[in-house]
Amino acid sequence: LAAAVGCLGAAWAAAGFDLFPADDLGWQFGDTPAPCAVVGTVVETPRALPVPVGDPRRAAAIGPSSECVVAVERVRRGSRWQPAAGRAAVVIDGDPPDLMPGTRVRVLGRGLRPAPALNPGEFDFRLRARAERCLSIVRVRSATDVRVLSRPPWWWPPTALERLRQRGLAVLEAHVAPRRWPLAAALLLGRRESLPREETDDFLVTGTVHILSISGLHVGLLAFALFKCMRIACLPRRWSLAAVAAFTGAYMLLVQAETPVVRATLLVWLACLAAAIGRRSTAINGLAVAALVVLACRPAEVFSTGAQLSFLSTAVLVGVAGLLPSRREPADPIERLIARSRSPVERIARRCAWNAWTLFAAGAAVWLATAPVVAARFHVISPVGLVLNVLVAPFVALAMGWGFLCLLVAPCSALLAGWCGAACDATLACIAWLVAAAAHVPLGHAWIVGPPAWWVAGWYACLAAAVLLLPVPRLGRAATCAADVAAWDAVGRV
Repeated sequence: LAAAVGCLGAAWAAAGFDLFPADDLGWQFGDTPAPCAVVGTVVETPRALPVPVGDPRRAAAIGPSSECVVAVERVRRGSRWQPAAGRAAVVIDGDPPDLMPGTRVRVLGRGLRPAPALNPGEFDFRLRARAERCLSIVRVRSATDVRVLSRPPWWWPPTALERLRQRGLAVLEAHVAPRRWPLAAALLLGRRESLPREETDDFLVTGTVHILSISGLHVGLLAFALFKCMRIACLPRRWSLAAVAAFTGAYMLLVQAETPVVRATLLVWLACLAAAIGRRSTAINGLAVAALVVLACRPAEVFSTGAQLSFLSTAVLVGVAGLLPSRREPADPIERLIARSRSPVERIARRCAWNAWTLFAAGAAVWLATAPVVAARFHVISPVGLVLNVLVAPFVALAMGWGFLCLLVAPCSALLAGWCGAACDATLACIAWLVAAAAHVPLGHAWIVGPPAWWVAGWYACLAAAVLLLPVPRLGRAATCAADVAAWDAVGRV
């Protein structure tokens, strides 16, 4: 049965990655731009593209541009319009037009297919286009070449969500300092296009780039804060759980339902359902359900680095949670008496030290498990992230809390929104300073040639064998992990 399910999943993933309709727009284009005219419906609103760095003359020649995704309906061949299918990434030079999801447009431009990787290890845009089932690019000279045929009604859900998203971005831009509001937009709403390239590179080389991607950290903090607030307000437990599930689902749609946030939202839903009916929620089973749902809806995500790292990190955290000893009250009466006799300052210091150690141990386990994939795909290894993630985590929680408060109170009071925005800006400044300082730490990161695919596969085979064969007490020892790492590293070097 397991083999049959695996084969079915492999066939479904291959179908999503390899099979496209015969009238897909991408089949009509090649690597050289060709004139085209298409009619379709906007799926994703225009987003500003980053300006090229390193060459000011090229950046000035290209100028600002934006990109939106259009579901193709018709294409003009000669003087006749013919039916077509597929999705096209429309790149618009100049200022972006006001296009909401659901808007029908006619686009005049030049079409081509995404470029493949030209060098070994380079990012392959053609493979990403296949995974996203968007095989064509249409580039237009200005917004005047995109003619609006009809607009969606005001009650259309994707349009309403986009207006809410733009309203949130406007609130952050108004109440957070101009230098840090792009970081706030990335942290709270998942909009990274305004973040400077240099700042993004600092997060990448320090191993903290996951902060910029809405994932389990963001959804978990939001769900925990909502549940605590509703319990403080004396709402019934089941009503609180239902509200948490509803709010996290709305947040998932607001940030455009990327795979990591879908996985995290499904885990929150399962935990809320289990708590509501009085059942025990097993984290690894919930993760398996989330994986099945994601792969059933988006089979090509099995090839996505982001999805792989998201599920792998969560699985490691689930395993580490069972290995780390919980901080409970001692069973010995004398030890309990000693613990209670300590001063409040000492108790708080011990609690903070224990939480820091737990964060470090969990982060080290995740770093050790994901480092081969990161090295193979991004060609960087970041040991400084082991310490930096522990230092940044409290500021991320505070920044998210103040940021969400700013978004919530903005319609009611501009003064309160300004105070919350200032507090969010202060915590974001701390995050940016820590990341920038860590990016310049000697030996904090290193650019490397990624390991070959067979070594990465062997690493995870050894990891799985150790989890299945070794007893649980030995898995929690640092010597066991060091021996496994040294042994397989020696194999790779030989």
